[in-house]
Amino acid sequence: MRFSERPEHATELARAALKGGLATIIAVGGDGTINEVINRFFIDGLAINGSAVLAL
Repeated sequence: MRFSERPEHATELARAALKGGLATIIAVGGDGTINEVINRFFIDGLAINGSAVLAL
């Protein structure tokens, strides 16, 4: 479990988790947090982990 501490921190946490091999990301927060997390599932339009899922 990780907590975001500043704007764009959820972005960094999500990308690090996906690059680290995690396949399930659970995001709890408002639309800004969800947006930060889901947009980091991709780099240049390609999924970091094609089997990863986001739970809200």
